[in-house]
Amino acid sequence: MHLEDCDDMNPIELAILSNTSSSIVSILQNISALEHMKKSGQLTEEYVERGLTRLKDLVSPFVLDWFKALIDA
Repeated sequence: MHLEDCDDMNPIELAILSNTSSSIVSILQNISALEHMKKSGQLTEEYVERGLTRLKDLVSPFVLDWFKALIDA
């Protein structure tokens, strides 16, 4: 994720330093990987499905649909 706060910390770094649950860190890492692949033009349907499959056990169906919409945007 390329967003940073005033201390130059991105969401993953902030989550780790805040002792956030490993599930949240994993969600952020998966979304960051998907975002990177999309921006680099390397995002394939197979990669999206694998990423969403990993997230399926961590988030609600509503949140999963939200992630799908972000990927498609």
